Amino acid sequence: MEIIRKLALGAVFALAAVTGLAQEKTDQTKEISRLLDGCRVVMSADALTTVHRTNYKMGYCAGYLHASYTQHRAWKQLSKAPDSSMCLPDRFHLPDFARVVVEYADANPDHVNETLFALIYRAFVQGYPCTQTNG
Repeated sequence: MEIIRKLALGAVFALAAVTGLAQEKTDQTKEISRLLDGCRVVMSADALTTVHRTNYKMGYCAGYLHASYTQHRAWKQLSKAPDSSMCLPDRFHLPDFARVVVEYADANPDHVNETLFALIYRAFVQGYPCTQTNG
């Protein structure tokens, strides 16, 4: 029984690795478009009353933005080094982060061919600059 459990666990990790490699090979423009579509839904006034087919789009945006937010805060805490590249708010508020990313992407169309996380990072740096009051 223990061998079967280990084999199953190995299969899960292998599948995750293969999925990760496949994700890296996807067309970045398509991924950025999907992200921005979802973030635009989040920004819309009726985002909470839209039909369930937009939930995927909203979730796509929320997942990437929250992962980026959490990763940066964890890195900042673990590195214990001052980071003046960006000063994110203490609380994650999805509509605000979605607006920052969409506005950045619209103003910088040359960056929409980057990876999702590179685009989000650049948007956060521009949207949440450190000032004397917040950083």
